[in-house]
Amino acid sequence: GEFLTAPLPRLSGFDERFHVEHLPGAEGDREGRLIRLRLMPRDETMREHLSSLVVTVDPETRSMVELRLEQAAGEATVYTFSEVEMD
Repeated sequence: GEFLTAPLPRLSGFDERFHVEHLPGAEGDREGRLIRLRLMPRDETMREHLSSLVVTVDPETRSMVELRLEQAAGEATVYTFSEVEMD
């Protein structure tokens, strides 16, 4: 399927739920190969709690390396994925 051939697969209805913005390279990404996207919810109720998600993807392995949840109150939670094993 498309997931196996594209670094970022198309998700049905995704752009209807989130405004997507491409961000400059990730911190520590000297080769400039990582993809960073900011996803901002379009739904007003969701925006009351979540201002955005910042997703960093390694297109070479097709895996997420970082997920940052930016809450409307200004706090953020960061998940970092390393030593990912693909099935």
